[in-house]
Amino acid sequence: MSDTTRHHDTPARRFPSRKSKRRRIPERPFPHQEEQPTGNSQQVHEAANTPDINFASPFKAETEVASAQPPTIEPPVGTMGMSPQDTSLASAVTEPSNREPQSNDLAPAKPQRASHSTVDTVPYTPTAHSQSLDTPVQKHKTEQADKDASEALEQELTTTAALRKQQLHVIARKKRQRKRKIITGLILVMLLVIIVATSVAAIKFLNISSYLAPAEDYTGKEAGSKDIRVEIPAGANGQDIAVILKKKDVVKSEDAFVEAFKKNSAAQGIQDGWYSLRTKMKASEALAALLDEANKIDVAITIVPGKTIDEVKAKFINNGQFTKEEIDAAFENVDALGLPAEANGHLEGWLAPETYRVDPNMTVQDLLKQMISHNTERLEKLKVPRDKWHDVLTKASIVEKEGKEEDFPKIARVIENRLAGKGENTAGLLQMDCTVAYGVGKGGSGAFITQEEKKQDTPYNTYLHKGLPPTPIASVGDSAIEAVMNPPEGDWLYYVTVDLVKGTTKFAATHEEQKKNIEELRQYCKENPEVCKTENE
Repeated sequence: MSDTTRHHDTPARRFPSRKSKRRRIPERPFPHQEEQPTGNSQQVHEAANTPDINFASPFKAETEVASAQPPTIEPPVGTMGMSPQDTSLASAVTEPSNREPQSNDLAPAKPQRASHSTVDTVPYTPTAHSQSLDTPVQKHKTEQADKDASEALEQELTTTAALRKQQLHVIARKKRQRKRKIITGLILVMLLVIIVATSVAAIKFLNISSYLAPAEDYTGKEAGSKDIRVEIPAGANGQDIAVILKKKDVVKSEDAFVEAFKKNSAAQGIQDGWYSLRTKMKASEALAALLDEANKIDVAITIVPGKTIDEVKAKFINNGQFTKEEIDAAFENVDALGLPAEANGHLEGWLAPETYRVDPNMTVQDLLKQMISHNTERLEKLKVPRDKWHDVLTKASIVEKEGKEEDFPKIARVIENRLAGKGENTAGLLQMDCTVAYGVGKGGSGAFITQEEKKQDTPYNTYLHKGLPPTPIASVGDSAIEAVMNPPEGDWLYYVTVDLVKGTTKFAATHEEQKKNIEELRQYCKENPEVCKTENE
């Protein structure tokens, strides 16, 4: 095999690429590293066969190499700037050859040392090519790197395991703390239940003890002969009543009355109000006295709409709480009752209809003041203008006396139409029988008045005097006030009640229609003389 062939079989020398920037190894090789042969293949072959190279003294060869000429720098392997021979050498390394392998090719190349007699022998300089070779140093570094990576991975795994172990420890500690809190809470709840149960048992025991020891009570024999007034407020229970009776010395102890109250199922029926009792009564007897209406000394006075002052006085007298002299004196002293200026000093119409409780400490004057105050509050609540209080109450009193509640709106319209001067026969005259009856001292409905009474000249005779009468003629309810404030539209000028029992009233816009309705009333009286006679009386 020629030298040329050997030269092509020698691996091409590699230079470091631009991308491979590796740290250069010091020029002085390690003692165990052998120098790589340089130069052409012929020189390498001759150097390999030189017998006088002392392999046991590498430092001598290093001294000889240092005295040699400096090497010629070769260009990188490639197609640019290479000789044909170098190009063919590079292709021989990079491309597979189709020739049959020779015997010399199969023999491994022995490490060669350069001859000191060779001119082109250069000192060994590690290059990228030498670094890429699988040298012992590189193996050592690779193994060391793998070992370092393995140790780093093992350390990382160890650290991760330690952190995980620490996390598990924290979680377990929190679980233990939570468990302790739950156990502590359960213990506290159990203690609270035990305390409550003990308290309840103690209370029950004390109650039982109180039942075992009977409450102090009067025997009834020492009851006083003097009567005492006791007020039971609305909504009072057994305990409240016991406190009141104990303060008044009606019973000896509250417990005695409470016990009697619980045993009597009718005790819930005690009404509020004033009672006349005695001191030092047995608890059961005091309870029986409160259930007896005969001992109730306050009486409710109910004033219904349409009642005159004379009728209200009669209510007061029948109550039995006041004398006739007390009643007359209070009604005559109008200035002391607190009437508003709009009343012009007249009490009629200013006593609001209502149910009033008269307790033993009240006077007639106190009761009348309460009625007037209630009437004023009602006018404000119904939003009646203050300058119209007098007229509204006067019209409403006529409405109250003239018909049923369902006819109030139409009657109010008739009053407005007549006051406005509508109709040929009315000419501004109300012509109301109820006002004439009031003027002649009849406090009834005024359904029937005589012709002589119609001719009597009184301020309330609306057949003779136009407009409204000087004062209201009765107490009025809310529905009458509302009807006067909002009368319906209509042209009615007349009305008459054709059935005195049922209260049927017919309205007419003309006088001819009214005559027909009056004739119907006369026929009714012929058929029911007893009814008409009673009304006339």
